[in-house]
Amino acid sequence: MKLKLENISCIQNSRKVLDQISASFGENRITAVTGHNGSGKSTLLRIIAGLWKPDSGKVFYDQTEIRELTVPELARLRAIVLQNPHIPDNMTVYDLLSLGRFARRSSKKVNDAAICRALADTACTELTHRRAGTLSGGELRRVFLALALVQEPRLLLLDELEANWDAEFRRNCPALLNHLRRERDLTIIMVTHDLDLALHCADDILGLQNGKVTLSTALNKPDTMEKLQKFTGENFDILTGQDGFLRAMPKFRV
Repeated sequence: MKLKLENISCIQNSRKVLDQISASFGENRITAVTGHNGSGKSTLLRIIAGLWKPDSGKVFYDQTEIRELTVPELARLRAIVLQNPHIPDNMTVYDLLSLGRFARRSSKKVNDAAICRALADTACTELTHRRAGTLSGGELRRVFLALALVQEPRLLLLDELEANWDAEFRRNCPALLNHLRRERDLTIIMVTHDLDLALHCADDILGLQNGKVTLSTALNKPDTMEKLQKFTGENFDILTGQDGFLRAMPKFRV
């Protein structure tokens, strides 16, 4: 699915959190939205998801403005993994993922197949009948990613997905997201403050500073390193790793 933002602005507590944001997100691509804390990343993601309304501007899913979509239509088009979701401690993983099928109105057989697929994709199959209160922070993050996938969306929105993940799952994040993009034909937008992870996962990068877009580029362009250096204020060394991906290494100053 293609996504387009036109002049998105948002004011919170008399502060302009987003200032005239315009951007296009390519179909079946992964875009990383990065920037310092307070730059407006999570606010932008919530507006894209339709959870918050901007003070001005428009969001388009393909050619349709988001305000024209009903709640069930929106639920079938996009799914979001927020930073600190909450579920009752006594709810099982299976029951949680069953709730994610509400907009599909499918048979139990079809719903169960979607649940099994989502659990398998996120390495959560063994957690199916566990209760939320018994899960670690990393396990909960994987379960909430499975909850997003079970909706079978076309647009997947991720807010600091790497938070609380164990080292192995975080290491596998780039391969996982690219697998999901290909196998599920997804457009993925991931908010992260981890520039190195962003470069390793994404096709495109959108950088925010003080609510404005100051970086927007495909990572395979020849001038990307120069743009990244400017965006980071020369605080990172941008290198090409042995795997061919760009990597961002913080500079330690003495």
